[in-house]
Amino acid sequence: MDTLGKNDLKDLQSFFKNRTKNIKGEKDQIISIIGKHLEEIDNSKLSEIEKYDNKKEINDVGNFIKLFDDAIVIEEVLRKEPNFLVRKNKKLIGVDLNHIQNDSTISETRIDKIFKKVEEELKDILSDIKGVYKIKFNEKTFFNAEDNVLKKAIINGIKNPEASSEYIEHIEKNSGDTFYLLMHEVASINGLSNEMIKDYILKKEEKLNEYRASTKATEFWLLLVLNDENDYAAIIKNKYTTDYEKVFICDFTNGKIIELKTS
Repeated sequence: MDTLGKNDLKDLQSFFKNRTKNIKGEKDQIISIIGKHLEEIDNSKLSEIEKYDNKKEINDVGNFIKLFDDAIVIEEVLRKEPNFLVRKNKKLIGVDLNHIQNDSTISETRIDKIFKKVEEELKDILSDIKGVYKIKFNEKTFFNAEDNVLKKAIINGIKNPEASSEYIEHIEKNSGDTFYLLMHEVASINGLSNEMIKDYILKKEEKLNEYRASTKATEFWLLLVLNDENDYAAIIKNKYTTDYEKVFICDFTNGKIIELKTS
C-alpha cells in the first residue's frame, strides 16, 4: 500500500486548512447578507417548521446574491407572494424561489402521464395490439424532448415495430392479456428538460399579475434552485416565454448562477 511522505502530508494538511478557511469565509459573507433577517425570522410567531423553511429559503437568496451580485440588498422577508423583496440601487425587485426536485419519482410521473395519453389515443385498437411494451428511451434526447413528441414516437414505435426513432432505442414486446406500457429503466435522472423548466416557471407565474398590483416592485425574478447534481447543458440553449423579467438556474453545489434566455 502507498504511504504519504512528509511533504505529501504537509500539502494535504495545508489543503484542508485553506479549504476550511474558504468555507468559513463564504459562510461569513452569507451571514453578512442575511444575518439580520435570520434574527427577524427567529423573533417571529411562525412555527418551528415554518421558521426552518424560511431560513432555508433566505439562505438560498443569500447564496444567490453572493454569487450573482453582492450589491443587491434584501428588503423584506416573511412574505408569501412574492417570496422576497430585494433592492438593487433604486430598483425594487420581487424574488420568487422554486426548488427543482429532480429525482426518479418526478421522471416516472412524467412518463406515467405520457403513457396515459398514449393509451387514450390508442383506445380503439388496444385489443389488436395488446401486450406488455417495455420502452427504452434514448438518454441523450429524452430529457430535452416535448411530451407530445415522445408520445408520437411511442405510438409510431408500437404501430410500426421496424420504425426507427431518435427518442427511442428499442421497444421490447411481450405477450399479455391487456395493453401495458413500461419504462425499460430509469436512466439518467439528473437531466433537466425544457418541459420541466416550463412547468416550474408556469407554476410560479400564475399570480404574477397580482404581485405587480400589490407591491411597488418594478421587476420580478425567479430563482430555480437545484437540490441535486443536474445536467442543465441542454436547457440553457433555449429561450423561455415568461412574464418574469429574469429567470435563473441556481447551481449552488458548483457555485454557478445561470440566467436563462427569456422573452
